[in-house]
Amino acid sequence: MRRGCVLLLGLLLVAWPCTAAPYRIEVLQVGDIEAFSVVMQSTMKELNRLGLVLGRNVHIRRTVIEADISQGDVNKDEIKESADRIIAARPNLVLAIGTSATKIIKDKAVAARIPVVFTSVYDPLLVGSASATQAGPGFTGVSIYVDPADVLTVTRLAFPAVKTLGIVHSGDENVLAFVNDVKIKSRKLKLQVLAEQVRKTDRLTPAARSLIAQGARAFLIPVDPYYALRDYEPVRELIDIQHQTRIPAIACTIGGPKDPRGAVLLLTPSFQVIGELTGRQIAKILLQGRKPETLPILRQEHVHVQVDTAIAKSLGITLPSQLLMMAKPRE
Repeated sequence: MRRGCVLLLGLLLVAWPCTAAPYRIEVLQVGDIEAFSVVMQSTMKELNRLGLVLGRNVHIRRTVIEADISQGDVNKDEIKESADRIIAARPNLVLAIGTSATKIIKDKAVAARIPVVFTSVYDPLLVGSASATQAGPGFTGVSIYVDPADVLTVTRLAFPAVKTLGIVHSGDENVLAFVNDVKIKSRKLKLQVLAEQVRKTDRLTPAARSLIAQGARAFLIPVDPYYALRDYEPVRELIDIQHQTRIPAIACTIGGPKDPRGAVLLLTPSFQVIGELTGRQIAKILLQGRKPETLPILRQEHVHVQVDTAIAKSLGITLPSQLLMMAKPRE
């Protein structure tokens, strides 16, 4: 049986001590995803900057439910036990990282009158928000939404000759929303989008080759956990195809420092920025006494544009100076 991993941060070792700091935060996360760790580290750094110092006036307990995201294998009893324990602890705030964790804990916490902040959710509507900018009673959050219109506009600038984009994606509900959004917004730019859905256990190469045969001349890597599976195996497959065919890859998400280099163009949320925004939401609730429902859902306002000039050169691609002026080198 898979067991959840409870990470105790700061001075908290076993349980909340009798002399606990004024603020206690419980964190729930499903899946040990690298990007989530970047968000968590950035959140804690921002909390410290705003006056919520770990071990001094705030304690944080992070519960990570291990999950095989390729199989959808999560122990439901373990999830229920973790959620019940978090609610029973009566923290000052619950932080839910990712769509799955938010769905699990949000309603329980709100019913118990515990404020909830979610983070790293692509589509806030999928977790019960009233809109993309307003959550609802008892909760608010931070979205990793990247407007496909911005992605497509920059893509057209970078590769003006490309008329057809290919997307290989899984059935993850976040990515399905993203792909549908891309298809709708591509029409104004007269770009054709070809998409092929795969199971999370499938290799990427057959689907990518199929899209190339249909006319795809650039690949878009969507906000999809599929690409982080098996030590980023799907990304590595697409990198190999990119070098074999000289068909460029554009990434709309990166997992973190261990994410393999390869895409020519990266149009992504910065997970460090997502963590900073998360910390600000938490501080407004705990330090300013703001009600979550009065706080709009935050997101990074401008797409984070990065280019890998070395990869572009190796593919014989000359990127326009206008793009290079607005972009940053790959971090």
